[in-house]
Amino acid sequence: MSTELDELRRLLAEEQRLRAEEQRLRAEEQRLRAEEQRLWVEEQRLRAEDRERTLKTSLPTFLDGLHTHLFLGLGVQQDKTKSTCGDPVNATNKLRPRKLKAWGSFAKEQVDIWRLLMDSSLVEDRLFTSLHTLEETGESIRRQLVGSELDLHHFLRQTVEDYISKIIEELYNDPTLRQVFGLRGSIRFENHSNTLSPERELEEGMQNIDIRGRRRSPRLAAQEQSASSNTATRDPRTPPPERSSRPGANQFCVYNIPSQSSESVHRIAAYIKEYKSPHKVKLGHIYEGLEDMDIDKVVEQEKNETLKVRFHRAIAGLLVQPYDYMIRAGTEMGVLSTGEADIYLRIGEDPGTLLYHLSVPKGDVGDYTGWDPHSSGPNRLHLTAVGQSLAFTLQALKLRPRNQAWRQQAINSLPRWKVVVADILGSIPDAEVPSSEYRPPRTNGFLRMSPIQLRRKRHNLIVGSCHSIDAQGNSDDDQPDPHTPSRDPRIYRNIERRHPPPTHPTHTPATQGSSAENNRRYCTLNCLRGLLYGGELDQACPNFLDHGTTRHVINAKSFIKLLRHQLSKTVNADCEVLGIHGSCGALLKVTLSSHGYTVPAKCTVPEFSEHLRHEAAIYDKLRPIQGIYIPFYLGSIDLVHPYSYDGIAILKHMMLLSPGGQPLDLALKEMTQNCLIAKMKESLSGIHRLNVLHKDPAPRNWLYNPESKKVVFFDFEMAEIIDLRPILGIISPNGKRKLTPYDGLDEKLLSGFARETNKAVQELRCWNRQVRF
Repeated sequence: MSTELDELRRLLAEEQRLRAEEQRLRAEEQRLRAEEQRLWVEEQRLRAEDRERTLKTSLPTFLDGLHTHLFLGLGVQQDKTKSTCGDPVNATNKLRPRKLKAWGSFAKEQVDIWRLLMDSSLVEDRLFTSLHTLEETGESIRRQLVGSELDLHHFLRQTVEDYISKIIEELYNDPTLRQVFGLRGSIRFENHSNTLSPERELEEGMQNIDIRGRRRSPRLAAQEQSASSNTATRDPRTPPPERSSRPGANQFCVYNIPSQSSESVHRIAAYIKEYKSPHKVKLGHIYEGLEDMDIDKVVEQEKNETLKVRFHRAIAGLLVQPYDYMIRAGTEMGVLSTGEADIYLRIGEDPGTLLYHLSVPKGDVGDYTGWDPHSSGPNRLHLTAVGQSLAFTLQALKLRPRNQAWRQQAINSLPRWKVVVADILGSIPDAEVPSSEYRPPRTNGFLRMSPIQLRRKRHNLIVGSCHSIDAQGNSDDDQPDPHTPSRDPRIYRNIERRHPPPTHPTHTPATQGSSAENNRRYCTLNCLRGLLYGGELDQACPNFLDHGTTRHVINAKSFIKLLRHQLSKTVNADCEVLGIHGSCGALLKVTLSSHGYTVPAKCTVPEFSEHLRHEAAIYDKLRPIQGIYIPFYLGSIDLVHPYSYDGIAILKHMMLLSPGGQPLDLALKEMTQNCLIAKMKESLSGIHRLNVLHKDPAPRNWLYNPESKKVVFFDFEMAEIIDLRPILGIISPNGKRKLTPYDGLDEKLLSGFARETNKAVQELRCWNRQVRF
């Protein structure tokens, strides 16, 4: 009995065990299925992320990727043996402000810009570089160290500036944003340290120097070496000659560039940017020296002065460099960048006060921007290097440069400072320079804002309002925050939405001293032909109504006399820089106010005035083909009041011409390359028949004139008048010798004309390939 009972108990236990095992297996199966499902979901997520990383990005995601993958890769060369020193030669007396003050409205103005941007659907479109590409680019950037201004320029080009240009090109495609911000197509960073400068000719000439020198006998060579040695050691304390006030190699002008050239839309100087390597100007220098100050009190070094005063002098000396360029170029805004820090600058109507705002993107933002495209949480995209620079650039693009009168008045009234920043910085021992550890700003309201939010998350935002921003900037939270910046999510609550900005253009001058744009179109060829030779007015001329009734009431001599008198009073009068220059000349648009004649003027610096006089002589030689194959030459003027060309150079000599025509890329839309070549050969042949070699027949020196249907050559400063040297030919039946063809020029000269024509053809074909590809 007990045996059967034991067996039953055993069977029952076995059954329970099997049931438990079955349940365990079922549970394990369910767990495996759940794990399989989780792995599948994770795989799908990773695939989606991979796809997302290879897709183009929206503007907010793009800003996040630029900060994370590119800008955080900044590395500073700490080894002084591998970094550069300062340039004491550029110690020209610089214009300087009298006071330095914090730019109190900077945050409000930046947020205003972002609110205008976020009103456009364009910010949500995938238009920009993928995250995958940014990651790969960042890997190469992280292997580079910044040890000079040139290194810094390359770094900022790769991480900030090129991408700002790309963003603005995309914003230009939005008609509303194009009008609101005055966009012309894109922006360009240009250095003009050698533009219109004899130094450039010297550099180019050096390339052709025979380094072996002239042949000398040993005795003459010894005498020459001795004299040279005596000259070099006569006064070792004699300083090198000062440079002119033209921009330095580390100073750039940022231009508002049109997408397509035309006589009514041209590039405009927007702001000045200067680079200072972070190994020279450390964050410690900036934190200790950048404060509101009376610069008059720190210019001169005093005995027993405090270390604080020396830091003030160093920072003031740094800011004087871009400030001088800003005054001369007439730009209201500028920035000094070390890579680690950006000091944004603004000059108001009072040129004696310079406003500043310090941005330290890596510290202000941290390692993460907080951006999540699936969340409406706060972020710090507006504080990134690209975010702040983009808003700053858009703000600057809305402004017009100051006019010549404002600039000249400022130059005459401002004090000057012969400052060598490297010496000032060198006078501060490294041990006395504070740590470059990040210091939050004294007021962090701007850090706590979050203006970059997608439209679906920001239905309560004000567009173009100032009151809400002021309220945020004056919040009780404006205290130093040692931690990563964060913002109060209630900051934009209960604020009414206002209407979007108007769609009409807003190219309005920002200040009383802003230059006005000359919107007149150029006079036609027939109009200027009548001005030169007399006759009836050309009713097709856009300025016809201002010239008279039926006939021209003045001639070319009267035109030059009246214009000279007009410009002797002020160069502001209907005279505008077009932002186009060559090796020794810059182009202006000039209007005779009393009669409406509007023509281009080629202007140059005093050092190159002989070049333009030579060119004028060439135009006189080519008078029979003026208005056909070359522009009309109307006359020249020496300016009583020199014209400041974007702070680059001082223009004093002006040559008045007729308009040339349209760029070749537009001409090639109307005709084939072979057709354009045929027209070019016709024009160049006309020049050659008058015994002139152009000497530089590159495509940059000719245009297509749709009015005359001819190719028009210009820029004859290198041209050469060929002396007539007829050679004797065979004896004719009447006993006289015949001259060789082509106006009696010998075969050598003829081959020179042929070579120039062939060169022009080759250069056009090469240029056209570059344009297409």
